[in-house]
Amino acid sequence: MRIEPQINAANITALGNFNPLIFRTDWFQAKEIVVGADFDNAKVDILHADVSSFKLPWGQMQVDRDRFQISAIKEPLIRACDFFVKTFQFLPETPIRAFGINREVHFDAGTARAWDFIGDILAPKEFWGDFVRAADGSKLGGLRVLMMEQAIAVRGRSTRLDGLHGWIRVQIEPSLHILKGVFVVVNDHFDLMEGDLPADGRKAVELVLEKWETSLDRAEGLVDRIMGLAIGT
Repeated sequence: MRIEPQINAANITALGNFNPLIFRTDWFQAKEIVVGADFDNAKVDILHADVSSFKLPWGQMQVDRDRFQISAIKEPLIRACDFFVKTFQFLPETPIRAFGINREVHFDAGTARAWDFIGDILAPKEFWGDFVRAADGSKLGGLRVLMMEQAIAVRGRSTRLDGLHGWIRVQIEPSLHILKGVFVVVNDHFDLMEGDLPADGRKAVELVLEKWETSLDRAEGLVDRIMGLAIGT
């Protein structure tokens, strides 16, 4: 990346049928998924039949009956991948209908001019005319949320260019954490449904292992392209 992100994270989010009470810190310790200092410093937020959540020194796990997420907010981000893979290797029959490998970055554009330039390039203002410009030419507004998607329709299903069902979406908006900052999230989504039936933990693990590195490299390139707009302006 051309600009060092101030917030740098990745997560894997799966949709399916989960039993939150399984996902306890002692279960992860027994399976040697969370050990040593990670286990000693884990902080349980909630453990309930409907939701389980705990923080780790490098991220957070949260699961409810329909959604499992493991997030890494510190390098190396591959810890999220390792955690997901090991978890569902122990729970291979868990129904999983979809999952996403998600990359999130907040970076400082540096100047108001660079910050505005990014929005002006990605969402040209000519079409909007006086909706975003005052009579004296001063700026009244600009881009708040932009989402681009890579997907094509194949027999009525969203399909990625690699032939797998799902999509890749890039969302860009002003950062809520950094003055003159930009927030970018790349959602690499895989739809695992076959007819009315979801896949399982085995299929999800297989695809995560296959796609993790490619997904993060792609996200890096997309974020780098956006960062490049801020450089030299």
